[in-house]
Amino acid sequence: MERIDFNKAVTRKAREMENFYKRKTRDLKAKYAKQNRLANLPRIKTVYINSSYINPVSLFPVPSGIVVYKVRDPKTGRIDYYAKNTFWKLMIKASNIKNNHNLMMASPRRALFPNPVTRVGITTRNIQRVIAKPKPKTPTRSAAARRIQSAFRKRVAARKSH
Repeated sequence: MERIDFNKAVTRKAREMENFYKRKTRDLKAKYAKQNRLANLPRIKTVYINSSYINPVSLFPVPSGIVVYKVRDPKTGRIDYYAKNTFWKLMIKASNIKNNHNLMMASPRRALFPNPVTRVGITTRNIQRVIAKPKPKTPTRSAAARRIQSAFRKRVAARKSH
């Protein structure tokens, strides 16, 4: 019968436990670092876009309800909305910035990439993360109320004129 060295078995098990808890601690630390990095990004606004808007680079409509990048041309004021994959293709071609945090921390004066439509250099102060939603086709409550009121006034005026 084989003898078991309990001392070696206990130390091996202790080492495994120690490595397990070290790994767990590292994972938690990485998770909290990522959460803090995301929490430090600016709040994301919702922007309503005309439903007929087409992205000039990808020739697709802007995806609605998810985060897109609003890029304003500094010379003409033209605003384009890029989906995440299109925007990062443009960014990585021209600069070494690879995530939103580095984009936020980049020099605000340095041109990151040329605008594909106008060829003007885009800086970080002209880039904003937004949630794009198409403008509703039905009128808002206030617009509907205005229409109802104007129709009612016309009707009352027509009755008075008779």
